[in-house]
Amino acid sequence: MLFDGTNLSAWTKVLEKDWLIGGPPVDNRKIVPGGILEVVPHPAGLYESIISKQKFGDLHVHAEFRLLGAVTNGGIYFMSRYEMNIKDACGQVGGTPIGFGNISKPKDLYPDVNPAFPPMQWQTLDIDFRAPRFDASGTTKTENPRMTAVHNGITIYKDVELEGVKGSTAKLGSAGVGSIYLQEHGTAYQFRNIWVVDKTVKGTEKFGDAAAIAAEIMRGTYGDWSDSDIAKFQNMLRVQYLPSIIHGDCENGNKELAMCEALVNIGVILEDRAVFDLGLKMWRGRTPAYIYLKSDGPKPIEPPGCGPAIWSNKGLMPELVDGILQETARDAHHPWLAFSSMANAAETARQQGVDLYGEEGKRMMAALEFQAQYISPNSVTPPENLQFALQPTWEIAYNHFHNRMGVSLPKMGAVIPTNRPTGANHHMNWETLTHGEMGAIGIPPIHK
Repeated sequence: MLFDGTNLSAWTKVLEKDWLIGGPPVDNRKIVPGGILEVVPHPAGLYESIISKQKFGDLHVHAEFRLLGAVTNGGIYFMSRYEMNIKDACGQVGGTPIGFGNISKPKDLYPDVNPAFPPMQWQTLDIDFRAPRFDASGTTKTENPRMTAVHNGITIYKDVELEGVKGSTAKLGSAGVGSIYLQEHGTAYQFRNIWVVDKTVKGTEKFGDAAAIAAEIMRGTYGDWSDSDIAKFQNMLRVQYLPSIIHGDCENGNKELAMCEALVNIGVILEDRAVFDLGLKMWRGRTPAYIYLKSDGPKPIEPPGCGPAIWSNKGLMPELVDGILQETARDAHHPWLAFSSMANAAETARQQGVDLYGEEGKRMMAALEFQAQYISPNSVTPPENLQFALQPTWEIAYNHFHNRMGVSLPKMGAVIPTNRPTGANHHMNWETLTHGEMGAIGIPPIHK
């Protein structure tokens, strides 16, 4: 539910010509009696719109709106790019009805019917939006977005391909996900009951990482998996999963690191270097932003394209010390989901001759020792409000740094025996079985 009549917590304010970022709280809308959201108009050049904090790809959106009698120009933008115009169109002859407002191709894409109601009557829009598709690199669009729109119960567009946009949004380019944007254009008008059915595939990073590894093992060891079935699985990964992870995610570090791992692993099973390299690039951006070192300076490194990550929890900011993780203040579990993805991706890369461990080993080892000092048999008293507990991970990274590289990690070395054998939780899977004391068995040379 994006607006249920009670609050605007799902939205953030954007100023004129800012279509994507936002940030300030919504103080440019008012909720009037009846749980109605009313646009507060501003002078030309000072318009203030709002965008949803959540980003969507494929979706169905329902919105109810009401015009108040004045000449109105507003709209709902999908992915902050594709506008369904809201205007006073009831009984209009010779003009344009409510429809696409900024689509340049196909040209003059107006509905054949005009089901608009008069001012002061509530109207409905129900829209199915299919986001554009991209190739594995995430930069080349392979399919345009499509939209079906129902206005006041009448279908005005059916599976229309949106080939191009004009105006300010044309400068934004294309993306796989984006916000819903409610436009202010100098006129008061109202909304109520704005809700979304999010059809974007969720959780694919968790499936993509584990399933791709399992598939690669099966391909090499299970003779009854036919080439045709392998091809079907590869196509599923490429078509169903890659589009939802190639752009990363700014919501939180554990999620984007899982996407890094999935991309690296999927790149291997697809034998697609572009996908593999995209995973490496994302890993190299997010990893130094997730584990802090004092050498970073007074503030943590920001993840590329995301702004500052959230290191605090409920207003409590932990002391920034070597090895603390971005979500340490959140709970005992999520930081190690992230670290597990980090190590899993580095391990797959190392199997392919790429040494990500060597690039960020100082951070990863600091994180292991930071965590372990607060877990038995070590006895350091944890900082107030921070939680530490055994997790079904650490074996892969510990095996690399200690057993392969010969680095002494005394605190984690004391914890590891008490944590064995590790089980499975999300993508932290049976690490004692696969890596406990394995050393450098099967490791190829590093590619120079």
